[in-house]
Amino acid sequence: MNRVVWGAALAVVALGVVAVLLVPERLPKAPPVDLWGAPLTPGGAGAPPAAVLVVEQVSPIVGSDSILVESLGIETAGGTFTPILPKGTRAPVMRFVTFKTSADDQKEIRLHVLRGQSDKAALNHSLGWVRVAGLPPGPKGSIQVTVGFRVADGAIVLAAVDPASGRDYQVEASEAPPGFPR
Repeated sequence: MNRVVWGAALAVVALGVVAVLLVPERLPKAPPVDLWGAPLTPGGAGAPPAAVLVVEQVSPIVGSDSILVESLGIETAGGTFTPILPKGTRAPVMRFVTFKTSADDQKEIRLHVLRGQSDKAALNHSLGWVRVAGLPPGPKGSIQVTVGFRVADGAIVLAAVDPASGRDYQVEASEAPPGFPR
């Protein structure tokens, strides 16, 4: 994809993240559950699906009191760090963010995952780029992907699902998209 498409993709990601973060009724009201329906309890109940990605196995994001000492989030338009799980949140925790495609027949969504305390992505610790692939064809904005950001047992884990069908999407480590610093 070219820079214009990726710029548009990040703009859509930023809008989607803002919408999710500012509309609390779209977040789970009951005790948080992971994408495969298991309650998030210390020790993690239930077996995860094959479509999860462990971004950081032993993360310093969780303090000794099970409170996040840094925020977990993504890079959005303009190099901004947008927290998904803010500093001060008690672990284990999972939050869901729904993204929409920004181009017709878009086949993947890439996210730059970071942890830190600055509102500038470049000043935080990069956990790398991830790719949610295998999106079905469709008009711009019609395909949605719900990504679960989970911190449990000292690990940071991502999973993705189609909110309409419940089908798991594969989440994998990726390179930065063209036009972004490596």
